[in-house]
Amino acid sequence: MNDAEISRKLETMREHILDRATLEGRHILEQAREKADAWRKTETERLEKETELILRSARSRADEMRLRQTGAAERERDRQSMRSRNQFIHEAARLLGEELGGLRNRKNYPAVLRGLLVEAMEGMTGVEEVRILLAAGDKSLCDDLVSFASKLYPDVRFTAETKSSPISGGLWLLSGDGKRQVNSDWETKVQELLPLLAERLGPLL
Repeated sequence: MNDAEISRKLETMREHILDRATLEGRHILEQAREKADAWRKTETERLEKETELILRSARSRADEMRLRQTGAAERERDRQSMRSRNQFIHEAARLLGEELGGLRNRKNYPAVLRGLLVEAMEGMTGVEEVRILLAAGDKSLCDDLVSFASKLYPDVRFTAETKSSPISGGLWLLSGDGKRQVNSDWETKVQELLPLLAERLGPLL
């Protein structure tokens, strides 16, 4: 076998290895996306159940308040109803915030952050560089999150912001040029659910 034949066979072998590695890489990324989607579905269902429990508690408190109400004047009753409505909505939001904050104590919290990152990346379409900001208590998870994101989005360069973000949990994403930001922290999640809490509690008061 001459040198040309050896070179040709080596080149063929190299191409075969590269093709196989490319296919395996795509398969791994597809599995990661499927797992992230499954996690998001599971967590959404869980949060909906926890929200329902909070609403039930608020409903019970609303019933107790109605029993204590007296035959006050119509205007005073309306004012009291509005105050009660706001109080219950605030209390439901506080309880939900506590439930979200407690996620840090669970073993699957790194997976929770990965799911939040996948969700937040929907708002980073077309961005080539993304900075990840975590709460002070989550800084130890930065490297894991950057590694996960880099594998799932190979066309995007991810870095971990050294300065902690002013959030209690969850994460923020910033584009490299600082022009785009997606907040996926607990405070933001609670604010997003306020209209739902108001809608569900309103008819009970």
